[in-house]
Amino acid sequence: MADRRWADARARYQRLLDDHPDDRRADDAREGVRKAGLAIELDRVEDLVRAADGMDSGYCRKPAKYSAAPAYRKGRSGVVFAGDTEYTDKLPGEWRAGTSRAALVVCADEAGAGDVIETCQYRDHDGRIGSVRFNKLSVRVKAYALRTGRLVTDRTVQMGGESCPGILRYFGELPSRMAATPSDGDVRDAFGPVIGR
Repeated sequence: MADRRWADARARYQRLLDDHPDDRRADDAREGVRKAGLAIELDRVEDLVRAADGMDSGYCRKPAKYSAAPAYRKGRSGVVFAGDTEYTDKLPGEWRAGTSRAALVVCADEAGAGDVIETCQYRDHDGRIGSVRFNKLSVRVKAYALRTGRLVTDRTVQMGGESCPGILRYFGELPSRMAATPSDGDVRDAFGPVIGR
């Protein structure tokens, strides 16, 4: 255990229990088996979270449990964010927890186009007037209770934001569609309901 070789430690504790079930150290060995098993689960979860760079990888593709995680309680649980973190990195630090203290793992997919916010008129480089639709950003989100690895939420969130700026910067032709630029507050408002905030 001291060398963090959890599988070897668990096997040795189990061998002691198998060979000497009535030994005075049997209770300590049972506790060792339990602690080593939890450490193995935690290492696996941490590896999967680190490997998740989208919905189809790491924890987001293959959720795992950590039996010692606190029970998920809506609005009061610490969260680990995985997957595409472009927007979840903008969420408040107090929503986050280390893997060993989190109750929820939230996986976010890459942002796409959501509902239209408004359409605005702009002059292109040649002076012609064209319309540009501004869309919310749409992100698919899955949340898993870490204690069980079970899915508790699967939904799409949408982030509004600034649209129709006074000056539109673009390359080439005037685009027909652009994404709104969400503020940190817009991101918080979109993701908050997923974790009950």
